[in-house]
Amino acid sequence: MTTKKEAERFYKELNNHRDELQDLLGPLWPEFADLLSRLEQSLAHSDGSQAEWLMDQIIEIGLDSPAAAFMRRILSHVLGYRSAKPPVKHEEDSNPEAGAPVEKEELLAKASREYKEYADAPTRGAETPVVKKMEAESATKPSPPEPRYFNTFFSDETGEGALNDREPLIQGRSYRLCVEVNTEQRGLGKDISPFPDGALKEAWYDQETISLTVTISSHDFDLTLTDRVLYLDLPRTGNSPVVEFRVSPRLSEGRGVIQVDVFYRGYKLQSKLVEAYIVAAPNVTLPADLEKAQTARVTFTTTEHLDLEDLKSLPARVLTVDVSRDQRDNSIDFRFFDRTRGAKDIIACYDTRLQPQALETALEGVRLQLKTMVTGGVSSGTGTMDYQWIVKGDDARLQYWLPQLARAGRYLYRALLPENQTQVEDRDRGERLRAVLEPDTVIQVNPVLGVVTIPWALLYEREIMPGPTTRVCEHYKEHGPAGHDCPERNDPTVVCPYAFWGYRYAIEQLPCWTDDEERGLPPLVRAISNSRPLQISLNVWKNFRYWRNHMTRIEDSGDVVVLVAEEIGQLQEVWKAHGTELDIVYFYCHGGRDEIMKQPYLELSDGRIESLSMESLAPKWPHNPLVLLNGCATGDYGPESYVSLISDFRDAGASGVVGTECPVPELFAEAYAASLLPRVFRGQPVGPAMLDTRRQFLLEEKNPLGLVYTLYAAQEITLATPVAKP
Repeated sequence: MTTKKEAERFYKELNNHRDELQDLLGPLWPEFADLLSRLEQSLAHSDGSQAEWLMDQIIEIGLDSPAAAFMRRILSHVLGYRSAKPPVKHEEDSNPEAGAPVEKEELLAKASREYKEYADAPTRGAETPVVKKMEAESATKPSPPEPRYFNTFFSDETGEGALNDREPLIQGRSYRLCVEVNTEQRGLGKDISPFPDGALKEAWYDQETISLTVTISSHDFDLTLTDRVLYLDLPRTGNSPVVEFRVSPRLSEGRGVIQVDVFYRGYKLQSKLVEAYIVAAPNVTLPADLEKAQTARVTFTTTEHLDLEDLKSLPARVLTVDVSRDQRDNSIDFRFFDRTRGAKDIIACYDTRLQPQALETALEGVRLQLKTMVTGGVSSGTGTMDYQWIVKGDDARLQYWLPQLARAGRYLYRALLPENQTQVEDRDRGERLRAVLEPDTVIQVNPVLGVVTIPWALLYEREIMPGPTTRVCEHYKEHGPAGHDCPERNDPTVVCPYAFWGYRYAIEQLPCWTDDEERGLPPLVRAISNSRPLQISLNVWKNFRYWRNHMTRIEDSGDVVVLVAEEIGQLQEVWKAHGTELDIVYFYCHGGRDEIMKQPYLELSDGRIESLSMESLAPKWPHNPLVLLNGCATGDYGPESYVSLISDFRDAGASGVVGTECPVPELFAEAYAASLLPRVFRGQPVGPAMLDTRRQFLLEEKNPLGLVYTLYAAQEITLATPVAKP
């Protein structure tokens, strides 16, 4: 059986010669490249048996193709030298019983003969121990399970039989939306995305059935006739029973949508958008261009493998926020899946819809307030009251700016979690959440459909009374994030720093989980596959004042190698030579949006890196590095943006991205990273490290700028091998 190290060397050798292999394989290349990509993912997930099976398939294609000679050299180099002596005789090889050393040419010839026999033999691998072992294990594996599909369809009120998908729904009439998992693709739409059974393969243990949670939400259908949350018993194989939601169209005419989500223990598995054309009465003539009156499509599929033991060790996502853009009017839907009610598998679902202008107004207010706090405010007798040229703040600055930031954050909070005084059950949703969410809770944000980014760290969850008497709490250091004993916890004229989500909770945004294209999703990565020394690609704008000192501080804090690029050509050289070994990709440079195309860019000394640059460079990073965008507005891609550098980095293999919500002065950018990176080097997960760094700057420096940094990744991302110096 091959070792993991051998499998990794096998993958690395092939990946380093992709261009040569593509030329040799010709029409076989797409299948070969797909297997190579799957091998990379299996190695990342430490799935040894799957990796061996994929190696077997790759070897078979290679040896039955014009690339056979190349493949034999790779196999000889990676797998053949283990039992042979080096081609050069050393003193330690002088034992006469050991036999003569094997020359390289002989070894290649032997490998060629062995693998020629492997390629030609009916049993494939009978003469090659490594391949024979792989074949034997492959033969004992059960055939892969039949794929299953997340199906949805409408039926009439009786629930008997599916409606024809060319039949419109009638306003006010009661229907049933039926949901199932089935080996047959049926119902609405013909998605190529199967149900993610692979995510559950470690969750079964000795169970034959597990319970999934299915939720629905809609602004176009009346859902008061039904529970919005139902439970689906999923068998290990075969088909599930059908669960039925009672729904009634509200629209008099037009296309109505229902969002359907399926969860396992609070972790989302798949989402589907169901659409139906609605009419006011039967026998209405439908639009000529309407091919089908009912359809559906998958908008999200998890790539995460859910293991029960892992779930026990990971922080519970008791609040998950799904964000999606309605393509009909660009309105933004926020769906809150609330698991704070005690039962760990119970989800309460409620949603908020904002029109683009309302959301943009709230966002602009928060980001303008941040920018003003950084670049300048009013003058006092001791100087300008901003944070542009300082790291260490003071009480006067904090008392001046934090209430203004809380005011903007409260408006955004109320927009996303509005109080509803007319319905007792929904009254004061935000305040109920605040009462039960504990400090350090992980809040997960999934942009399910369309790119929507919110500065969640700036949400302020307490009531505030703006005015001349508004002040920052004097007791926040003493009472900490919990604040249960704080005597001023209910005073709206007192601003508590820990009422900002960014100081109270760990927040993760997962743009890698969205998929509007048919290509496969990158897996959700929780570990950077680094080695020692850790390799950092540091890309800088050379006229920055502190970057050389910053590089020295980084090198002093860990066993690291820093590969500097001041210009785009140097960046290309570093990524080409070291791309397969990079563990952190760090942009310490300018950034922003171009004035014409409104696309984000990163600016090195001689030019800009933008989405088109990433497409051309096409980097591949098998170590799943963390990308740190430490510059001017590099994380600020909002509802108006459709192409993001964050997605480009995820496509390249990055485990996650840290970005900023507004321009950050170099002095603070350097100090923030110099505090964050040593925590990561010690093995602390990135999410908690960012939370601790924010709190450190608040408590020790009286500086709130840590709130502008956002994590676009799973918060548990950790170095596989800590590299901190003692």
